[in-house]
Amino acid sequence: MTFDERLYLYALIRGRQPRRVLEVGTARGGSALVITTALDRNGGNGHVWSVDPLPRLALSLRLYRGRFTQIAEPSPSGIHTAAAQAREPFDLIFIDGLHTYTQVGLDLAAAIEHARDGALILLHDAFHLGVSTAIAEAISAEPRLRDCGYACSRVRPIGDLLTHAGLRVLRLGSQIEEPDAHVDAAYAAAGLPPPLRDPRLLDHDLWYCGYVQPCDYCRARAEQAGPSPR
Repeated sequence: MTFDERLYLYALIRGRQPRRVLEVGTARGGSALVITTALDRNGGNGHVWSVDPLPRLALSLRLYRGRFTQIAEPSPSGIHTAAAQAREPFDLIFIDGLHTYTQVGLDLAAAIEHARDGALILLHDAFHLGVSTAIAEAISAEPRLRDCGYACSRVRPIGDLLTHAGLRVLRLGSQIEEPDAHVDAAYAAAGLPPPLRDPRLLDHDLWYCGYVQPCDYCRARAEQAGPSPR
């Protein structure tokens, strides 16, 4: 992976805070280390299950901070094994295994089967002809699969036949992700009631209402409070 791809993967894990991550393609364990490091910084019990029939881990397992499980099986059977161990659908899936049209199609089909509604699916080397074709066909065949485009679009030429690199992001689920569930959970964790959902707050902004012009909600509150004491 290029530096920008590793950085994006780390930031995505930190921002989305998944609990169950599936990785297809372990190789030497570099991307798994990025994932587990981000999961550890998030706290909680986030974990990654990594599927590869011939893993070649080059790092000590202690670096993965107990958040890594190796599934030494080929995909898609290894994906089903990982899902059985995770017990619940995956929140985020990173596919970077064999870069062929046939295999990526199998990887995607199994990943979709074990992904929760709203899960993100990342595919590395998505500029590869076989990978990009399999992605396009999966999007066409699965109406719940949304194409979020290339998060990292720097091409890495490797010869006159095929190219690699490119981090493509897909999302499984409804086209619009409503914020209420995220907001309510965050406020509950902070011991606070959820924020108001008053339509008069649609144009509320702390800075603008305070220094330029109050919104309808702010004006109504000011009227209810009455004139300020002198």
